[in-house]
Amino acid sequence: MTEGGAEKAVATLQPEYQRQGAEVLLLCMEKDDVHKIENTKIDYLSNQTGANEGAIRKFISLFVFAHKLKKYVRANGIRLVQSHIYRANYVNVLAALLGSRHKIQLVNHGIPEQYARGGLAGRVNQRLIHWLYPRADQVVCPSQDMIESLQKMGVAKNKLMRVPNPVDVEAIREQGSEPVGGETFEFQQGKQYLISIGRLEPVKRTGDIIEAFARLAATRPELELIILGSGAQEESLRDRIK
Repeated sequence: MTEGGAEKAVATLQPEYQRQGAEVLLLCMEKDDVHKIENTKIDYLSNQTGANEGAIRKFISLFVFAHKLKKYVRANGIRLVQSHIYRANYVNVLAALLGSRHKIQLVNHGIPEQYARGGLAGRVNQRLIHWLYPRADQVVCPSQDMIESLQKMGVAKNKLMRVPNPVDVEAIREQGSEPVGGETFEFQQGKQYLISIGRLEPVKRTGDIIEAFARLAATRPELELIILGSGAQEESLRDRIK
């Protein structure tokens, strides 16, 4: 339950599942909580935080986590496991292959092509997607482009389903009525704004947005770019803007 968008989706879905009367257990592979969910107990497969884990250790841990998930599924009589993010999706399928016999529903949050330029680790991830994803009972994607990418990776069309990311509209309306603390920003008449929202990490490609905007702004002085987010790249992106 770190600060990513997939974890936010889980934090949005879990209370809704409970509201609808579904019996759902929440299980995390690692213990690095950012998102909190009221009235929800979280079980963990490890005390790892994801920090300082090399690629080899991450690969080996897939099989360790899969074995633990199989035991968890059997102990709790679980019929279906819905998993989010690539590593958890791999573990979900591997646990079933090890004999847990649950239904496998994968929720995909990224384009597989992101691994094309990822060196050895990227090639390993591509092979894992090719090998494991087609063995799922269902793969849920938020976009049609993602569905088409996974079809190229060998996932059957009848296993793919498009569902947009969940949004808690009422919570957004409540937050929209709250006063803004700290510095305030005033939109100016005559200006047009482009807004980028997301973690300031390489995978979000905020640097590409800055480069594109620099070219665009040279002939469009009425445009301004607003970047909302924080992350490891913040200082380097500020330097890039300068």
